Amino acid sequence: MSAELVVAVLGIIIATALTIYVYRRTNPKRVIRYRVEITPLLGQNPVSSQLTVTLGPQAVANPHIVAITVWSSGRADISSQSFDGGVPMVFELGALIIEVNPASTPQDPPIVVRAQTQLELRPSLLRKGFQSHLQVVVDGAPTIGVTHALIDIPVIADAVGETGRVIQTSRRPFRISTLNIGLAALVVALVLLTIGLVVNISDKAAGQAWGSPAILLGLLAFPTILIGGIIRIVKWRTGRS
Repeated sequence: MSAELVVAVLGIIIATALTIYVYRRTNPKRVIRYRVEITPLLGQNPVSSQLTVTLGPQAVANPHIVAITVWSSGRADISSQSFDGGVPMVFELGALIIEVNPASTPQDPPIVVRAQTQLELRPSLLRKGFQSHLQVVVDGAPTIGVTHALIDIPVIADAVGETGRVIQTSRRPFRISTLNIGLAALVVALVLLTIGLVVNISDKAAGQAWGSPAILLGLLAFPTILIGGIIRIVKWRTGRS
């Protein structure tokens, strides 16, 4: 097995690995997730039409508890400049806010009341692992709307929660894609090449028998990974637009 070919394949493999590593380091994923939980305080069929609910001296016709949690699930901080034009992330509740739980926000920056029916997360540095929570009581059936002006940062509604998403991910079948095929080919090429180098020490002919397929597979894996990576980036950007 030619030493020049071995060096060439190893160089391609190392270059591919470094390219992926550098891209991930210079373009870390930044994602904001939010979850809205609504709990009615009165059933759909009240026991008596004379039943009333009061909050202090104020009578409440249709009380609901709305709990909103916002967190960063990406690998990097989100700067305040990511809020384009200083526009906050706004939650329209569609119902009048009548009470705020003052102890429900554990981390800065907090979610705060913006207007009678709105909450907001103001532009600020959101550290990796950031999470903020606010619970309010509203009068009326909430209809939630979310607006934001975050630049190049996906904002995703979390319907199942962290635990549910982990379970769903664990049950998700392995996707056959160009990128996955290329990565699998690269792993097999590395294994074959390692075996070939070890065998080549005592038997050059046998080492070449192992090494030649490894070199060919490695040469095929490199463009496959490149094409698969381009496809993945295009799909990701298309999905966000």
